[in-house]
Amino acid sequence: MSSFKIKSTLEEYLVTNWTTTPIKFEGMPIDYSSDTSFIVPKYVGVANSGFYGSGKQTNGQLQIFCYAQNPVLAYKLSDTVCTFFKCLDLSNDVHTLIPQQQGSAINLDDGFFEAFVTVEANCYS
Repeated sequence: MSSFKIKSTLEEYLVTNWTTTPIKFEGMPIDYSSDTSFIVPKYVGVANSGFYGSGKQTNGQLQIFCYAQNPVLAYKLSDTVCTFFKCLDLSNDVHTLIPQQQGSAINLDDGFFEAFVTVEANCYS
């Protein structure tokens, strides 16, 4: 399986099932006057794919940036993302691990705080 299939599987699951906040993919406009909290996913291919036994493992990460108007809400949103993606068996044989939160929320000095989650996924083919 290619890294692209992992990306598309994770994004399809997110778009189909996430109802907590708006999802803003890179390049989409953000209306700060009406969007009080939202998430921005970004897929990163991982170079440590390889062969295991008679098959191949492909790895990837979905980094999800969580934005809210105070640090507690941003961190709570990142916690919700972690629960949402925890240890899933998705279509195309894609599996997620336990997501990792990255420290505390950062003040962006524009009325928003950012928290960050890394969702690691793999697929054996």
